Amino acid sequence: MTRWRILADQHDHETLVARLLTQLRLRALPARVSPEELTSLPHAPGVYLFYGANQALLYVGKSIDLRSRVASHFTNALHDDRELRISQQTERIEYEQTDGDFSAQLREIELIKARQPLFNRKLRRQKNLLTWQWPKHAATPVLTSQWLHDESACYGLFKNRREGLETLKKTATEHRLCPETLGLEPAHGRCFAYQLGRCAGACQGIESREAHEDRARQAMAPWRLANWSWHGPILVMEGEQNERGHLFDQWCYLGAVDSIGDAYRTRHDRPRFDADIYRLLKRYIGVSAPPGTVNVLPLDPALMEWRR
Repeated sequence: MTRWRILADQHDHETLVARLLTQLRLRALPARVSPEELTSLPHAPGVYLFYGANQALLYVGKSIDLRSRVASHFTNALHDDRELRISQQTERIEYEQTDGDFSAQLREIELIKARQPLFNRKLRRQKNLLTWQWPKHAATPVLTSQWLHDESACYGLFKNRREGLETLKKTATEHRLCPETLGLEPAHGRCFAYQLGRCAGACQGIESREAHEDRARQAMAPWRLANWSWHGPILVMEGEQNERGHLFDQWCYLGAVDSIGDAYRTRHDRPRFDADIYRLLKRYIGVSAPPGTVNVLPLDPALMEWRR
């Protein structure tokens, strides 16, 4: 009788498979990572960090099950070239446990952008993004990187000025909007687009400014960023009976606090908009977010302290 048959007779199928997977994962560990280092990881949400020679940070990841996810990196190295390169260079593992998946994803974004791990390319530090901001009573939109903390409508996220201008110019052509009225060209009366039949005549008074603005905002609507639904900052918390949370205002991350009181006592810097934070937060508290994933507590903006 073979050894495998003896094991099969002694254990049920699920136990046998679990033990085999454990052995496979341990055998797949990098040479400088001990089995104890893997088994010390909790089956809990958090972020993990792989370090290589000379304490170089190789990779940052997140998971709702730290031990299983880290182990999967090394077993996947058997058939994935990228995972193999990570595994071959990994000498040490660190982790930070979080209150849930939202906190883990948020922390992952922070760590990757702050520390620039070798193998994290998608979330590397972004350049200062631009957006078309169009306040309610403004005549034209403005392409800017200065995020206004008010109710201005914001349209699109652009890597540079050229991309932002080309996007709006293309939209203007498709919808017969006036480049002069939009502020894309100096005002000289009749615009060149009107002479080509690509402008409905706002520059000539044929179309009223109000009608033109309505059409322009409708044309830009598909790339409008979501409105902030609160009158001020919010505290996003995970888990019941837990006051620890993350502060946000106008889709911008202000930082983590240990309690609601700390949220009011701490002096906060005015934050910079981050597209990855925006997308993450929108998934969790947006209109289509699954209910009950996180708890949202609106805060009184009059009680918040800001650094000047």
